[in-house]
Amino acid sequence: MSFAGGGIAMPEMVLIVEDDRDWAEAVLGYEFEQMGYTIRVVSDLKSARQALATQSFSLVTVDMCLEEGRGIVESRLVLDYIRDHGGRLPCIIVSGSPFTPEKGFDLGREYPMIPNGGFIWKGNFDSKRLRDLVARLSRSKEDDKMPNSTNAMSPDHAEELKCLSQDLRTLSDLMADTKGEYEKGFIDLGRRNQLLRNYGKQRYEVMDKMEALMKGTGFERLHEALEKAESHEPEETIKSELKEEAKKQGWGDQILKKIEEHKGEIVSLVVSIAIELGKKAAGM
Repeated sequence: MSFAGGGIAMPEMVLIVEDDRDWAEAVLGYEFEQMGYTIRVVSDLKSARQALATQSFSLVTVDMCLEEGRGIVESRLVLDYIRDHGGRLPCIIVSGSPFTPEKGFDLGREYPMIPNGGFIWKGNFDSKRLRDLVARLSRSKEDDKMPNSTNAMSPDHAEELKCLSQDLRTLSDLMADTKGEYEKGFIDLGRRNQLLRNYGKQRYEVMDKMEALMKGTGFERLHEALEKAESHEPEETIKSELKEEAKKQGWGDQILKKIEEHKGEIVSLVVSIAIELGKKAAGM
């Protein structure tokens, strides 16, 4: 079964899965209605499944601790159901406490219908964050409707690359912190290795998403550079190849200088070039 509203679109109707109806209607419902959407509020897995089976939704928000059901277990069952039956129906996570980077990465990996950075907090509710996230989802749908371009990267893809680049930096910081905690004796060797394996796996997944965004955009050499970085080829070799490509394709002196002067992880360089070229191709 698939839901009628399964594409990422400017939602005509939003399903809010939240046990605190007053908060859902006064806060989330108010924001969505101000943006021109209709809302329906349900409080548990059973009512969520009934709503999804009988109405067309283009977006769902899910509270991560549904107290009227079975807490986090109930919330995950809602997400499982949407993932398994909802096609591309996007979800935004609502949490009573800030997400740690680990939780955000884990949810994104397990539930692909949650967009990068697709969570908001109750206690320190940020209406701008919600509006920006919904706008990004809406742009993604509009991009899907347009013919594929072989010469440009959409603004939404460029924004997604920036978010993924931030994720990559966060993971690098977490790996460095883990090594530091081990050296100071705060964690044992087993815990250190477990964390580094987890972060390493998440890092490769982020890079895979980056590569997917670059496919079909005319930036195949940048895509190849990411693959080589993932395969641990020497960064100086990759930079040399990027300089040759910059001269060959006429990317401009500014990008050439960026390549020559770059220090640090090569992935951030590749992403910054892709974003800059995308803006140029879009006339921005």
